[in-house]
Amino acid sequence: MTWRMTWWAVYVAALALVVGGYQTGGDKPQALTSDQLTTRAQTRLESVTTNPTMSASTARQNLRLAVSDYASALTADANNVQARWGLSVAETFTGYYDVIELVPKFAQPWLAELMLQTAPRGGTRATSEPQQAQLRLTSTNIVSLRNTHDLYAQVVTLMQKTGVHPHLKLYYQGGIRDVEFSLADVQLMAAFHDFITALAYAGVTFNLDTTNGVVKPLPTDDNANGVLDAGEYLAPSPFLSLYYGNGMANALTYLQYAATEAQAGSDLNGHTAGEHALMDPADPAMLARLQGLQIDSAFLLAACAGPTSSARYIDNQTHTYTFSTLQKLTTLRDLLPSYSPTHLDSPGIWPDPTFRGLITPAINQDAVALTYRQVSGAY
Repeated sequence: MTWRMTWWAVYVAALALVVGGYQTGGDKPQALTSDQLTTRAQTRLESVTTNPTMSASTARQNLRLAVSDYASALTADANNVQARWGLSVAETFTGYYDVIELVPKFAQPWLAELMLQTAPRGGTRATSEPQQAQLRLTSTNIVSLRNTHDLYAQVVTLMQKTGVHPHLKLYYQGGIRDVEFSLADVQLMAAFHDFITALAYAGVTFNLDTTNGVVKPLPTDDNANGVLDAGEYLAPSPFLSLYYGNGMANALTYLQYAATEAQAGSDLNGHTAGEHALMDPADPAMLARLQGLQIDSAFLLAACAGPTSSARYIDNQTHTYTFSTLQKLTTLRDLLPSYSPTHLDSPGIWPDPTFRGLITPAINQDAVALTYRQVSGAY
């Protein structure tokens, strides 16, 4: 009886130490301080941000633990700049891992490039179906993304109040660097977060249930027009039909937020120089990125507000972009290209090269190339 009670007491004490976040101090357990919780959370977050080949499932688990520790640290000390920053970044990366499930494989390198090579690469796509990511987002995670928008503003306020600059180790430009974030860097991270939120809303707008695959096993030219139209090769509806009616309107709202933050964050005077800088304006490549971001963010703000023209983005021709037309789409099925059954590795023919008035005049057919193989292997 005594032996049993002794080991039961040891088990209960160990459980309290592991689960409760306590450390021993003399004879009485003591709760971890805000700084100790932040240190533990930082280790968990950096296990993700420094490992470009970590699996999505492991990354999500570590991010959940980091979010919990950062939140507890802020409960103990609401002015802990590092904890509020870490919580923001952990929520952003959690959203990234959901969004990457929704982005077609052929577009994923483009998304990674937007992360300035700080995003994990390699094992970024989990084994789950994309609709599972849609369900995660619409049930809980998209609310967390929206709430994190305000967290970044709070980080900026605390930095201005305390003079403390948060830091984070990143896999960045081929190696691991310990980056100290300036106010402008935090604003750029806020811009990226809002861009991820915009992609999340866009990603839940149309049904991505791939239970029946992306394309039919043996598509046929039913209307005998010599090509495979989207309705002839795509998996049956509801795939790519409307799923979340307000998704695109919310996506445009957060795209505007992202452009506004990017405008502020790309101000050359707001960035620091040296080995711990995120974007050192003294580096010609980084200077070009910041200058390009100023142009692109101004364009996005204008295009979200109303029709705006530019020759910067497609086929070196001046086009007018009207992003508000995206809110009128009820399906993506009839926007995808038609393909020659004997040339499935060749780019298709866009049925509406204005994309329902998004871009006018119409783009050249070869300006945006998408093959049947890319479509069929998108998820």
